[in-house]
Amino acid sequence: MAGGLVYNVGTKIKWIVAWTNDGKVCTTIKKCDESVTWSKIITQLQPHDSTHTYQGYTSKVNVEMNTNGSLTLEAKLLV
Repeated sequence: MAGGLVYNVGTKIKWIVAWTNDGKVCTTIKKCDESVTWSKIITQLQPHDSTHTYQGYTSKVNVEMNTNGSLTLEAKLLV
């Protein structure tokens, strides 16, 4: 895994996004009081995009490889 972030959305949910340098991503949404298990998230990485819906929220993440080898990551949390 190259990177990951956890963003608390108010006091109800946390939004998790993870990515690798070879263009895989994972997103999930959990209750704020649930712990994040990075080893589990690593097993859920998928090429190019990931979507997860939980309690009326939808997370959409897309990663693209640029011609210079860098990544462009787009992440959205929709209500």
